[in-house]
Amino acid sequence: MRRGTVPPQVPDRRAGQGGRPAWNRHIFGKGTSRRLLWVLAVQSILALAFLGDSVIDVLALRAEPTSYTFREVMQVAGLVALVASLGLNWHLLRMILAQGRDLQGRVARSALDFEALVAAEFAAWDLSPSERDVALLVIKGFSNPEIAGIMGKSEGTVKTQSNAIFRKAGVNSRVQLVGVIVDRMVGERMIGPEEGSAA
Repeated sequence: MRRGTVPPQVPDRRAGQGGRPAWNRHIFGKGTSRRLLWVLAVQSILALAFLGDSVIDVLALRAEPTSYTFREVMQVAGLVALVASLGLNWHLLRMILAQGRDLQGRVARSALDFEALVAAEFAAWDLSPSERDVALLVIKGFSNPEIAGIMGKSEGTVKTQSNAIFRKAGVNSRVQLVGVIVDRMVGERMIGPEEGSAA
């Protein structure tokens, strides 16, 4: 991305259609959330009915005892709602686990893409193996003393290699070096497969 250009507006992934969060649609899928709400509503109604019936029996507010048929109908309805909720919860659990596996795969692929991008940039800058190690630690945010401790070198050597890296990369500071990598990553994301093949 060239300096002075206005970055494209990135849509908020948290907002879905109708103002609903996108994660809700991605995890539960279309229609699943509605079915879950229906099951919860039926369970709530049955729970209130059972609770009200129990309170009436305890306080002896009922003029006549509840019929056996009514109690059987309530028990069957509660059992059906319980089985339906168990099935729906199992379905949701499977979907969430699948989403977790997919997310782990995306993170792994992103890490591989980042490593490949950094390696390509280092090759284009013609960095030596030791300079590549220093540059990678610089990109990760380590200071010169920390890099010196990790690599077993003096701070002066690390500073000299850092200056050589900046010169080869055409930048003047650590921030600019990281900015080059970030700009390259953003550029790779913005260029789609069709545009890349056309170029």
